[in-house]
Amino acid sequence: MSATQPTDERFQYSEMNEAEAYNYLALDFGLEEIGTWADRNHIKNSVDVLYYADAFGDLEHAILLQAFDKSLPTQVYESLLETGWDLFEAVNCADLETFRCPGCDTEMWEIEIDEGHSYTSREWIDEYGNTSEFVEFVDDPAGRMWNADREADHSPALCWCCSNDVHYDFPRRLSDSGSVVVHYGETDEVSAFAVWNGLVRWEEDRFDSWNAGNWTDLLNVPGDTKDMAHAFATSSPAEFMQSVGYVKLHESDVLDALPIRRSTHRYRSEYRAIVAGWAESEETNPALGFTYIIDYTGYRSPSFWVAEDNYDELLGELVDQYMQEYSR
Repeated sequence: MSATQPTDERFQYSEMNEAEAYNYLALDFGLEEIGTWADRNHIKNSVDVLYYADAFGDLEHAILLQAFDKSLPTQVYESLLETGWDLFEAVNCADLETFRCPGCDTEMWEIEIDEGHSYTSREWIDEYGNTSEFVEFVDDPAGRMWNADREADHSPALCWCCSNDVHYDFPRRLSDSGSVVVHYGETDEVSAFAVWNGLVRWEEDRFDSWNAGNWTDLLNVPGDTKDMAHAFATSSPAEFMQSVGYVKLHESDVLDALPIRRSTHRYRSEYRAIVAGWAESEETNPALGFTYIIDYTGYRSPSFWVAEDNYDELLGELVDQYMQEYSR
């Protein structure tokens, strides 16, 4: 995005001193008015005020923006002036750090404003000038949402648009695309999280299975950059799963193992119905004595991840259930 630029090409603001800027302001707006603002200690940097007065043609707006970073897009300044925030009390705004929304990469800036009594408020604005009280923070585990694709310049909050849409974009059911459901066969528990666009969201009542031995660390969210949730959120679970001894069980593996053949559409829909029933179950179903993962993050039918030693048993159970329910 291009920065706001004053229209008066006569001035080299970076080479101008306070006295020169003050004189230009007096010529443009009158010595009496400029003197009144100066007496109130509202003109702290005459060069900045001249810069923004030339950019926006309004002295009061220029005074409010005088301490702000000059590299922001025009619509950001215009929106700041419309927010009603006390911009004159903004702090740490001369060299704003540019963040990117972790959901869509929109540029964002955090504005800190001194509210008095040792209290500061923090507000977010994006490159289009959008601000909202509905900003979603994604860096706090207590908030149940986490930015798995942790690049250095990502914001800890979603932009206004993503904040507004994120709860509609995440899957609504555990059998919807984007869900990862973990069945702890050893403890008969089920936990789950969902991934969307590099973000992870987990359900409080679905992610408290801390009695699963080594799986506690494997499913810790947030966690190390190589943990399972990060691998799924960045569409790269295969390498991680291989590192912990897990292999993938595809839909085609199940269908190839069936002793019967029907139309492709028919037996695929039957497979998906079985898997959906397992995913939506509130306890491990069927009662297998090992942990397995139902993966709805791919573009095709759901698949499974399971320890290599348990692959054959899981495959056999899927085939048995298929035959019991659909071979009659």
